[in-house]
Amino acid sequence: MYFTESARIAERHPDLASTIQKVDAQLAKVSPGAVIYRDDWASLLRADRHQVASVFELLADAGILQSQEMFECEHCEMPVLRSDYEAALEEEDEYRCTSCDRPWEEGPGERITTYGLGAKWKQIPHARVDAARAAVLREEQAPAAYCRVITRSGTSALPKSQYDALLSRRRGYGMFIDAMTGEASCRQGNGKVRVEKLTAGEVGILVDFIEAGRPMRPHATKTGGGCASADAASRLFEEARRKADVKLGRYGFRSFRLHKSPSDRKLKAFEFAPPHDLEYCVIVLA
Repeated sequence: MYFTESARIAERHPDLASTIQKVDAQLAKVSPGAVIYRDDWASLLRADRHQVASVFELLADAGILQSQEMFECEHCEMPVLRSDYEAALEEEDEYRCTSCDRPWEEGPGERITTYGLGAKWKQIPHARVDAARAAVLREEQAPAAYCRVITRSGTSALPKSQYDALLSRRRGYGMFIDAMTGEASCRQGNGKVRVEKLTAGEVGILVDFIEAGRPMRPHATKTGGGCASADAASRLFEEARRKADVKLGRYGFRSFRLHKSPSDRKLKAFEFAPPHDLEYCVIVLA
């Protein structure tokens, strides 16, 4: 988040974390002197009005925002700070709206609470503010994530155009699993590429092992836990492994390694541990 105070509030109030993140991102774009209407922001951010109200109060307590009482002109709805209205009355017998020039003969109009930028916001160097606004703008202009890609280098999100470009390079990977098309391809020892169709469950359990990065039993994975039994989870994994991996012997596979329990050989665990020279790519939903 842009403000460290926002992150601290989110930690203390996890039920408000999503709303805090939205408000924090919007604050990075606010200019000094802006008048912030709480309900308008709730509509803009498509957030719950009560949560936005709570977040604003917490940010005001932290010094990021400053609450301010205002009166609205009954004729043109032009707001004026309560302090400005009272100061004007001390100098004049009446107050005239600075927008429509009508006198407030019946006194001030509806009292509302708005917010301005607080002392903590004003202490942030302008260079940091400008950088934050630029980062938010880049994020808004960036293409929407279409899928998530897992490789040896890590995990990243790709838009549709980059996903299409990646498909054209799939032959360059020793293992390529695509949840979008339900296909797995692997390069065998003779250099030929074998392509298999995967079910959603098969993709799911393979991804569970790949993301875990440690030995696990099939029924302990998120996908395997939804199977009818531990045996069913094992069968699901073994069929998925047969399609996506290269068999090296009677029990061995190239990337999904077997770990047997010394106390009970029937208790099998598996680990995704591809050879260091194997380039793999796994595509899942964003």
